[in-house]
Amino acid sequence: MASTVTADLQSLLHRIAQRDSDALLRFYDRTSDRVFGVIGNLVADADEREAVMERIYLRVWDEAAGYDAAHGSPGAWLISLAHELAVGHARREPVGAARRARDVIELHGDNASLETLPAIQRKCVELTYYRGMTVGEASEHLGMTSDATSGALSEAMGTLAPAGELRSVG
Repeated sequence: MASTVTADLQSLLHRIAQRDSDALLRFYDRTSDRVFGVIGNLVADADEREAVMERIYLRVWDEAAGYDAAHGSPGAWLISLAHELAVGHARREPVGAARRARDVIELHGDNASLETLPAIQRKCVELTYYRGMTVGEASEHLGMTSDATSGALSEAMGTLAPAGELRSVG
């Protein structure tokens, strides 16, 4: 089933890259519950969550052409994008962002624990999710390129939140 979901989401991303607004609506329908769960742990206010959701799917619209299946599933790509935007928002909030970032890991932890990840993936997740570093900051801290850090995070998210968990709401 996961491969069917992945193929369907990849097809929708391809159509979105060609500016198919119906594909974006279908992509949203199939993924928004999971994305809302991720940002809900980082963005406390309901109105702000709605605004972050809108920014996430605007980024999907703008960046769908740049999606590369070699770097992870559509689900992992989307969850990473959602995390990036939600953390950016949480950084502007004065209190509780680090605790909410840890909650994101707990949300994904039902599929695979951090301990099962290879050391570099685990370290990338710990730095970005637990410490709230950006990918650039984590890359600098680890002495890695941003692409390598992003790739490790994408692989980790693919393990922690596989595309098969993204279910259609309709």
